[in-house]
Amino acid sequence: KGGITMKFLKVGEITVDNSLTRCNICTGLFNLDQEGGVKGDIGILPVAFCPTCFAGVSDMCEQLCNHEEAQ
Repeated sequence: KGGITMKFLKVGEITVDNSLTRCNICTGLFNLDQEGGVKGDIGILPVAFCPTCFAGVSDMCEQLCNHEEAQ
């Protein structure tokens, strides 16, 4: 009678199925094609960031660059 279907990932697994990706920061699921975000590698580490977390990381980087330029 109705219920919650949960999908579990193996350690290090980013893609849940063909449409959903798990964010490495908030662990939320998002659709890269429909919602945006980014998926790639940092060195040899596979990473994925949902749109919200990617915006936060981008903002943090911009603030750090501006801080370094001001010194």
